[in-house]
Amino acid sequence: MAESYAVGRPAPASGPRESRLHEDKRRLGRRPGAPRSVKGAMTLASVVLTALTLVAAAALVVLTTLLRHGAAELGASVESVRLAEETHLALLGHTRLSNQALLTPSASHAEELQRSEDALVLSLRELMQYATTQEERAAVQDVQRRVAAYFAVREEAVKRTGGEFLKVRQATLQPVEDALAALDALVDLNVLQARTVQRRLDGLDHLANVMGVLVAVSLVLGVLMLLWWFRTWALQPLFQISSAIRAYADGEREARAPIQGPDELRAIATTFNNLASVLEQQNRTRLTFLAGVAHDLRTPLSTVKVALGTLSPQRGPPDETRLQRVISMLTAQVDRMDRQLTDLLDAARVEAGELALRFERRDIREFIAQAVELYRPSSLRHELVLDLGEAPLWVECDPVRIFQVVTNLVSNAIKYSPAGGCVEVRARREGDHVTLWVTDHGVGIPEEEMPRIFEPFRRAAATADGIPGVGLGLSVVRRIVKAHRGRITVSSQVGVGTTFRVELPQAPLASVCPPRPEAPSTSA
Repeated sequence: MAESYAVGRPAPASGPRESRLHEDKRRLGRRPGAPRSVKGAMTLASVVLTALTLVAAAALVVLTTLLRHGAAELGASVESVRLAEETHLALLGHTRLSNQALLTPSASHAEELQRSEDALVLSLRELMQYATTQEERAAVQDVQRRVAAYFAVREEAVKRTGGEFLKVRQATLQPVEDALAALDALVDLNVLQARTVQRRLDGLDHLANVMGVLVAVSLVLGVLMLLWWFRTWALQPLFQISSAIRAYADGEREARAPIQGPDELRAIATTFNNLASVLEQQNRTRLTFLAGVAHDLRTPLSTVKVALGTLSPQRGPPDETRLQRVISMLTAQVDRMDRQLTDLLDAARVEAGELALRFERRDIREFIAQAVELYRPSSLRHELVLDLGEAPLWVECDPVRIFQVVTNLVSNAIKYSPAGGCVEVRARREGDHVTLWVTDHGVGIPEEEMPRIFEPFRRAAATADGIPGVGLGLSVVRRIVKAHRGRITVSSQVGVGTTFRVELPQAPLASVCPPRPEAPSTSA
């Protein structure tokens, strides 16, 4: 079961591809002038279009207000002209009735004249209500003064002449003409104002039409530019990524997605490129692994072949000493191949999620002691130091798998201290966990290889050629420990040694079962 530290070999140098991946990651970072994300660009486009719409709406409100005010001014001018014309007619009518009353005095003529005078006064008041400018109000006041002067002159002439028709008419002729001239001036002023307002309204209408066209054109151009941008900046890179993925699925292992477009697509392309490179590296690693398995199996097979050759009938029957040595050699090589095949099967079960566990509450010290005793006679150059304390260390575990964990760690400690030395195995209770330490004083693990120590099919570059193994042991150990709700960590220093630390949850004391005397099997 002994295996390597499962530290990854450095990937074969791939020069341009590795440089391209680093360049992809560098280009993915935001920098001045780099394309923004789809979310940011869409947000910006939405803000611009919304602002344009709000500006157009505000301009429309302002124009509508101005048009409404202009229409009100135009209506007031038209109404003022109408009232001026009515006043003009009322003044002429009052003069006619006044003359009739002088020629044929009667009560009916007097009442009709009084009604005409009241209507004339009412028209003058209404004129003042529709006066919107200071100039217009002054013109209305001038009309009122002249009409009042007409009334005063007429009354004075009637008193002075005793109602003589010709003399009263002669006296009131000029005031009437002055009042009519003032009314004509008021009409001309209102007409001029109406034309001015009309020109202003025509200008506002033209401006509204121009703004409407500009807003419509701007919206259409904005939508077209957005569609063009989305096609060239987002859809085209997306199609290229899709094409690269299809090409990779069709067997073109060198297919890579271009790093361009918005950040989201750049991130997807970078992730795909990295994934493709990782899969390619894993494929190369598996090929290397198969070559390593073939090499590691060929070595014991060659030894078995040589050993069996010594038992050839042509060489005569072997003596007892040679036979025992051959049998011991065959047994050791068969055990070595069995451990390698067991690790391969365990790794396959772990990857397939089919590593079944049968939990029992056991004292872990028995597994540790048995594993140490199993390896104690295997190397006379190593001193195995066992420190388990006096108190039982109860855990709920699968005895076979925990025994496999301990044997793997002890075997690794022996293999990776080829010069011999002390291998320390300790276990203690720490809080609600039981902790196991396996420490060697061997070659150690380089710091740059520590993050990949538990990956499958990985071996330390410095020891891969001199120490047997295919790089599965620690990967299986980590999966077994994780399945027990525990964790495994490692600390190491090159040339000083390595310590593996395994933490397993402690079993409840009330449900602890007594230890069993039989030793667990070492097979998976």
